[in-house]
Amino acid sequence: MNTGATEKLLRIADSISREGYANLTRLTVLEKWLDGPARMAGLGVWVATQAVRAEGKNKHEGEARQLFKDSRAAAPNAPLQNAIDRSTSKASQWHSKTALFSHQGSVKPLANLLRKGYLTLSSPDPISGLEREFFLSQSTADHLLRCGPSSKYFAIQSAVMVIENPLMIFKGLERDGKEDALCFVGKPDRFGDGWKAPASPGWIFLVFVTGDGVIFEWRWEKSVSESDSNPSDCNARFGELIWKHSSSS
Repeated sequence: MNTGATEKLLRIADSISREGYANLTRLTVLEKWLDGPARMAGLGVWVATQAVRAEGKNKHEGEARQLFKDSRAAAPNAPLQNAIDRSTSKASQWHSKTALFSHQGSVKPLANLLRKGYLTLSSPDPISGLEREFFLSQSTADHLLRCGPSSKYFAIQSAVMVIENPLMIFKGLERDGKEDALCFVGKPDRFGDGWKAPASPGWIFLVFVTGDGVIFEWRWEKSVSESDSNPSDCNARFGELIWKHSSSS
């Protein structure tokens, strides 16, 4: 493991020790580190050890006990190394279903199986007020994490903020097959490896969603002006404006 990764891991450990948690965007370094041989198994043993020592002391005691039951079910009566190997395989499956979208210290539940191969975000529809599901390809997110660009991966968190709190929503893209697609526009925070910052003046974030809720593109663009949050050439690019927040310019 290179020195840079070591230093990042030490900073994460120090943050957890001092504050009881770490900024979730910083934890992405762990995902790359865990790709190493047997590292998932080693981490699993360490986590189990720490949970046993803390049993009866924290509010997640019940969750820890259930985890031990699941691990034993995955490898009943097996020698330790075999148990570790099987539990590692199971942990890898669980990892692919864990929460990816996170911001402001909270984790969004994405582990439901409404659409196989997709991460799922539930958010109120600002038009109807009813809960609606949005989907992002698991393979797309995994590819961005492994191969980059990292800015696109971290921007997924900005996309979630826009889906949850848009400034305006357009329907219909001026391209074949996208007549029912939606474009959510907002001014979310910017995210990077261990940091976040407000949107830059004069910039907006666009999230493009198919009619059945699949997110297929997300990016920053310059707005008409610093005082006007509309996308440039919106009349030519979109079919119609179907919703606008009362605070939008």
